[in-house]
Amino acid sequence: MIQQHLAQAEGHVAKGRQIVARQERLVADLHMHGHDTTDACKVLDTLADALTIHEADVQRLRDELKAASRPLASLTSR
Repeated sequence: MIQQHLAQAEGHVAKGRQIVARQERLVADLHMHGHDTTDACKVLDTLADALTIHEADVQRLRDELKAASRPLASLTSR
């Protein structure tokens, strides 16, 4: 079950990184052409915050998976 959640969270992180990178390019393009980037930067900040949350979730799930596998490893090494 943890592995399923981890795979899903890793997918969210990968997609989130793509979205953040796209938004960064859009902000840069707007800025380069002299447009106001205030709203675009707010969107970028929100996307980056969401990505940070997903990255933390991935780490939490990895830690859970690692902790869950420890008792099994100690039982099999006896």
